[in-house]
Amino acid sequence: MTENIEAIRENKHIPFLDGMRGFAVLFVIIYHYYGGDAHTYSFPLFNAIHSILAFGFTGVDLFFVLSGFLITGILVKSKGEKHYFRNFYIRRVLRIFPLYYALLIIFDLLVPSNYLWMSDGTRYPYWIFLMNLSWLNPALHPFFFVTWSLAIEEQYYLIIPSVINRFNKKQLLYILISVVAASLLLRVVLFCFFNVSAPFLYEFTLTHLDGLAIGGITRILLEFEDEYKKARQIFVKAFPFLIGASTLMIIYCTFNPAPLGIIIYNPLMVTFGYTLVSLLYASLIMYCIFKKNVIRNFFLLSFMRMAGKYSYAMYLFQFVGWWIAMNVVIKLNHFVNLPFLKTHLVMVLIAFPATWILSMFSWRFLENPCLKLKKKFAPVGNI
Repeated sequence: MTENIEAIRENKHIPFLDGMRGFAVLFVIIYHYYGGDAHTYSFPLFNAIHSILAFGFTGVDLFFVLSGFLITGILVKSKGEKHYFRNFYIRRVLRIFPLYYALLIIFDLLVPSNYLWMSDGTRYPYWIFLMNLSWLNPALHPFFFVTWSLAIEEQYYLIIPSVINRFNKKQLLYILISVVAASLLLRVVLFCFFNVSAPFLYEFTLTHLDGLAIGGITRILLEFEDEYKKARQIFVKAFPFLIGASTLMIIYCTFNPAPLGIIIYNPLMVTFGYTLVSLLYASLIMYCIFKKNVIRNFFLLSFMRMAGKYSYAMYLFQFVGWWIAMNVVIKLNHFVNLPFLKTHLVMVLIAFPATWILSMFSWRFLENPCLKLKKKFAPVGNI
């Protein structure tokens, strides 16, 4: 689909990418609300559904791939322009900082010092996007423990503009391939030979860069007319096979659970799984660019695109919504004694709308006003 390629090369708005972003945040929220524990059900169908939901954490990898794809495109397009670095970083600040620091100011500075904080660790890593580095002993907070992925992205953004500015497209392609290989190799070596913990490897920047780099590779491949045409075709044709490989991985991880039954820390997932999942999502992007298909149409649904618009706030607010639901259910249980499943279902039915409503207000009164300021700093794409 030539029009899609040309639109992407010009960094024009691509609607189905909004839907992919929406899918990513919904998949993560479903995982946290329903699929992230080791719960088992007596009914086999429920266990099968739970196994699929347990892979909702890969929505974060889809975020990484999308970010790498879009950021690489913006930087490649704006390379050589005046104020290349200034414009990029101001636009990133306007997108990430307002909502994040608003929440941090509220829950670290304004509310009582120990309210909801679950440990006595340090809090300064949250202020400088280093909360994914466990040796800094960051304190735990139920609203902020998902922000490790923001830390990886922000640290990546410190480096990638200089890399793209320094090297040509072909050199950049090889550099990003090397980053994928190095991140995968480092993760395997540390896990298999040095017994480094799975949680550390999952959240450490250098061992979870493959998604961002694969997203960048996908975007760079679209810059060339004919030279890498075959590579693009391989990406598209690989999509069904990557679905099959991912399905086999789901089956294996389901029947060979990691400690505590958390699939995210399964040895296969920790070593090769994150890279496989990132390749799957990159292939999905290519598949939707080059082929009209039911998956692309799904991402174009208005609900999915709306979820994509609110995705950043939904990601940050998901446990605020759960906290609201938990308090409502506690009050309800004073009047009605609900079994576990119904109680959990009630919490989901309260938490998700609460998260959505908070995200709507965030978009309307904070994010969108700040994003309008981005137009003053080189309109080279909208992400």
